[in-house]
Amino acid sequence: MLERFDITDEQRKEIEKLRVRIKMEEEKVEREMERQQVAMADLKIVELAKLSCRAMK
Repeated sequence: MLERFDITDEQRKEIEKLRVRIKMEEEKVEREMERQQVAMADLKIVELAKLSCRAMK
C-alpha cells in the first residue's frame, strides 16, 4: 500500500540536494574502484614481465 506524503518545497529542494550529493559520492567511489583495478592490473603485468624475463634466461 503506497501512501502519499505532502512535503514542502523546502523539503523537496533538500531532497534534491541530497540526491545530487549521493550521486557525486557514488561516482567518486566508482572512479576510485576503477583506479584500484587499474593499479592491480599494472602490478600483475609487472609480475608477468618479471616471470617472462626469468623464463628467457
